[in-house]
Amino acid sequence: MRSDLDASVPGILSDADAKQRAYEQAKSALEYEQTRETPSFTIPDEVDEDGNVIPFETFTPAEPTVKEITIHGERHIAFTDDSPSKTNVFVASAIDQYGDPIKPLYEWTGADGGVLVVDNVDGTYDVTATAGDVTESITVTVRSYIAPSPPPQPEIDHEDLALYEAIAGLEERMTQVEGGHE
Repeated sequence: MRSDLDASVPGILSDADAKQRAYEQAKSALEYEQTRETPSFTIPDEVDEDGNVIPFETFTPAEPTVKEITIHGERHIAFTDDSPSKTNVFVASAIDQYGDPIKPLYEWTGADGGVLVVDNVDGTYDVTATAGDVTESITVTVRSYIAPSPPPQPEIDHEDLALYEAIAGLEERMTQVEGGHE
């Protein structure tokens, strides 16, 4: 086994953990190299004192596991009518430790299989999706329907109204007195 490949850091990471982290960082470059007809680089074989080729250590990366979950869906629900309830559907997406999409089975809390039915009442609901050891939570805010108020009626000044009616009445009488001529 090649001693220069021993990537352990005393007290911080084990050899296997250090190699896994290095693989996670180099994964995209390794995948790119596999698409090329001619490799960008080659590593010469290491030979011992007797001329025997020392085999490279075989590394098997860890299976993909969920690293991060994102919940998609409406986080603010405002009722626009007096319907008794609304149904809101959430979906979750996840990426693995390598940054690639992964499709785990989610366990939902607060929303049955990702479906949340909310009442027409102000309030908040917590929705959680869990896959493996990773959990993501969101809070959904609900605003109930408020019936519009009738437009405000102007306040009537009764003195002004009486004065207006008196002036209009005088103008009409003057027109009659003058014989209908203006």
